Amino acid sequence: MVNVDVTAPGATIALGLMFLKSNNTTVAARLSIPDTHFLLEHVRPDFVLLRVLSHSLVMWDSVRPEEDWLNAQIPQFLQQYHADPTQADEDLDHEALRQAHANIIAGSCLAIGLRFAGTADADAHKLMKKYVLYFGKARDETGGTWTSRDRPTLETCLDIAALALGLVMAGTGDLDAMRVLRAQRRRMDAAVTYGNHTAMHMAIGFLFLGGGRYTLSRSNNAIAALVCSLYPRFSLNTTANRYYLQAFRHLYVLAVQPRSIRVVDVDTREPCNVPLQIVLSKAMASQETTHKSKHSDTLTLSPPYLLPDYHLIKQISIRSDRYWARTIVVTDSSSVPQTVYVKRKPGFLPYHVDPTGLWSIAGRALSQPLIVPQQDMMGKSWASILKHHGSDIEVQTFVQHVCDPAVAVPSDQAHLFSNALRDCLLHEKIQILPVFLCLQQILHNLKEGVSSDTHSIWDVQMLITYINGPVAKQHTFTTKHKAECQILSNDLASLLQSRFNQYFDAKGLPSIKDHFTTYVRTGQFPERKEDANTLRSFLAFYGIPDLMALQAAQTQYSQMISKVPSNINTVAMMGVLLPHISTAALCKISSNLF
Repeated sequence: MVNVDVTAPGATIALGLMFLKSNNTTVAARLSIPDTHFLLEHVRPDFVLLRVLSHSLVMWDSVRPEEDWLNAQIPQFLQQYHADPTQADEDLDHEALRQAHANIIAGSCLAIGLRFAGTADADAHKLMKKYVLYFGKARDETGGTWTSRDRPTLETCLDIAALALGLVMAGTGDLDAMRVLRAQRRRMDAAVTYGNHTAMHMAIGFLFLGGGRYTLSRSNNAIAALVCSLYPRFSLNTTANRYYLQAFRHLYVLAVQPRSIRVVDVDTREPCNVPLQIVLSKAMASQETTHKSKHSDTLTLSPPYLLPDYHLIKQISIRSDRYWARTIVVTDSSSVPQTVYVKRKPGFLPYHVDPTGLWSIAGRALSQPLIVPQQDMMGKSWASILKHHGSDIEVQTFVQHVCDPAVAVPSDQAHLFSNALRDCLLHEKIQILPVFLCLQQILHNLKEGVSSDTHSIWDVQMLITYINGPVAKQHTFTTKHKAECQILSNDLASLLQSRFNQYFDAKGLPSIKDHFTTYVRTGQFPERKEDANTLRSFLAFYGIPDLMALQAAQTQYSQMISKVPSNINTVAMMGVLLPHISTAALCKISSNLF
């Protein structure tokens, strides 16, 4: 005579694993739950749990993380009984019915946990959390639907629901699930056995699997290992191995899979928080995700990055306003990268430094005005804001010494330097900062009366002419890349030019005019070294032609002035005599010579 109490559990699990994911309705019918009270009396309540689990293993694709699917596993007569036990016949075995109902729910929870292990599915998480709280409340009930004789069954069902929650959220470190499991772990009474603690700690261990770097696979071998590891028989003490060999609890390691991915900034070599967009293969995704919440073939992941099953992934993309776009095409499981290198766009800060984007110099109204205010709308000094945008020591030193009005730098110069640094950071032209400093140093030397090389003034004049001339515009192919192609932006070049104009105007028109007239008439520079340097700088900056050309133009002008109407503009006449001279130079010649 066969003792089915001994053989039934192993046979039930074996049949489910033999036809795992086969969706064979004939085999599944052999594992169905009795739909009448008479038939249910011939099945032990704890064996009902194994039947639900094995039935779900066979009908793998039909498992859905929905309340309706879970209720559909409960026979109709049992649902009616549980809704109002007082209306049932007194001759019924109420204890068996209560325990069968609880075991069916627990088996369904474990089936959902295995079906969506390691997916962090939101619907499964919500449903499992609900039943952990449900069984926890039922266990603590005194009177009502449950009695003290049901306490061991409820403890087992609670452990199974907790394990299912840990399976779904494996490796995510989800705080909401952690709070629920931690509350159940604190139970310290005589009815809580060593096995109950084991199950609860396994659930928490799944939640933080590998420190958030590992999760659980759903391959056939992995599901079989998890079924053996989570078999719903929890030992009373550490030495109890008669009904379940406790060493099998460690078989879950066969289902562990490293599915984390690191996103590293290529410049700083540090991990960064960048949203990842995962495109799933439509054919595989349709087989693996059948419930209504999985209507999209695209997933957006935030840290920690736990990828879905490798065979589902078609493409991994970087889609962020702060980092350059990148796409990785996955051909097979071995081509899924463990590390993805990204590059931050200029003008943006990493997410851990600027979570809301308020400190980004690329997305603020700062890009519109030329002169940077000393403080922004948040009261932060722009020197402190710009300091966060450059990781190089040169940028940090530049901000510290020349961009902060708090140090010995005039406020207008600090604003100008901040503007230049912002432009360089925004368009990745940090190497232009020394050029800008040289230009500013030339202007500073002129103001302080320090002798400057005339070639330096010529360089300034040539740079400004190049930026404002047609040659630079020919190299600017599109408006989008205009600022990147220019040495200095038009705004900064115009501001720099206006600073030189202000300097020469501040020297006083009478002195410049007298020195310039004497120079054209005699070819001699002023005797004072300071005046001579000023005149040389004036001639070089405005591109005044050589002495012979000026004297010839003056002679021709004197001959023409008596023959032309008096209303003819002097600048226009000089433009005819000196056709290759800029308008600014013609204006200076006309105002200082005639």
